[in-house]
Amino acid sequence: MRTRRLFPAFIAVDETPPLVIGNAPQLDAKIRLLCKFAPLVEVVTDLWPAAGLGRHAGVRYLAGVSCDQAHDLIAGRPIVILDTCDAALNATLSAAAKAAGVPVNVPDTNALCSAYLGAIVDRAPVLIAISTSGAAPVLGQRLRARIESMLPDGFGRVASYLHRRRPWLRHLTPARRRAIQHQLVDGPAADHVLAHDMAGADRHLAAMMLSLIHISEPTRQAELAGAGGGG
Repeated sequence: MRTRRLFPAFIAVDETPPLVIGNAPQLDAKIRLLCKFAPLVEVVTDLWPAAGLGRHAGVRYLAGVSCDQAHDLIAGRPIVILDTCDAALNATLSAAAKAAGVPVNVPDTNALCSAYLGAIVDRAPVLIAISTSGAAPVLGQRLRARIESMLPDGFGRVASYLHRRRPWLRHLTPARRRAIQHQLVDGPAADHVLAHDMAGADRHLAAMMLSLIHISEPTRQAELAGAGGGG
């Protein structure tokens, strides 16, 4: 197998619905995955009733369109996932997606893929995707399990907290901003965030800022000290 050099990227699926084409039972798992991130997923299938692929909230089955008629629905999609159970039709649809510049995934058929679905660690808004370029999906799953064990379920709150407190750090030099954020992530302030104690995190953040910066203006020192009580 030729090892492909992939560029890691994250795709927005909240504006244009991703498209799933096919009849293979394994597509049901792909639809469930897409539904975790996209408000709407559109599906073309020859299985009617469409319950053959399962029923999920946020899924629109495109009645009256067969898999071999789906070419015109591909352009403009953020991603297409397909498996029609017909190798020739899979190749034709994959070629249409590639020609339109649309990332396409055909499960278990690497030669037809221009995109791969990695093992995902979801700590929103922190998202980690692990790819083995289709070579060893089980390895990706094992790595995901290890990373999940390292990151608490609420770890994404730390990212949200850092984002909300960016105005506090705006006047610092880039080096000092990075230093404070590293200390926050690795220190007790993050523990407070994980425990939903934002006031405690604010106190630690204010203390870190005061320890790094010599403030000559009493008014600014008072402002930083007072920031410790905010939520």
